[in-house]
Amino acid sequence: MSSNGTNGTNVNNLNIFTFIKDIYQSLKHIDQCFNNFNTVIGTRLTKLEDNQQILIDKLSGIEILLSKMGETNKTNAMLDKNIEYELLEKMKIMNNLNINGGNDRVDLKPDELTFANILENGYNLLDINESLAKYELDNDSTVDMTSSSSSSGSSTGLFSSSSGSSYYSGSGSGSNNKSNLDKLLF
Repeated sequence: MSSNGTNGTNVNNLNIFTFIKDIYQSLKHIDQCFNNFNTVIGTRLTKLEDNQQILIDKLSGIEILLSKMGETNKTNAMLDKNIEYELLEKMKIMNNLNINGGNDRVDLKPDELTFANILENGYNLLDINESLAKYELDNDSTVDMTSSSSSSGSSTGLFSSSSGSSYYSGSGSGSNNKSNLDKLLF
């Protein structure tokens, strides 16, 4: 019996030893997996922190741009109000001049007689011709005044003088007015 008893204890000791060895290897494998998991989680957290910092930087840049846009909008609004105020003041002055001066229309240069101005101000062909004629008178007055003053009351084609005052006769410039009108309309 003694041989069987010692043999049985050796088998039991061998089973316990392999059991402890298996537990140790399992714990070692779990530890290795846990270390790998910690490494992966650590690198991912580092990437997340880097991405978070990039997002924070971009959002702060967007915040700066939004504040600059807000300042620009405030500046534009103030400038718009200033321009509107100045335009209203100039319109008041022009209206007062028209009321006090007795002129119903503002004299416009040909380049100011745009189609939009004609429609907005209700100009008719007579107003356009008068404005063009006044503009031509202003441009030609220095040249034509010298020639008309030397010719004792005779007409030079654009002006006629009588008793020292010059006025527009309209002769010789009908085609010029028509060509200016054609330029405006077409």
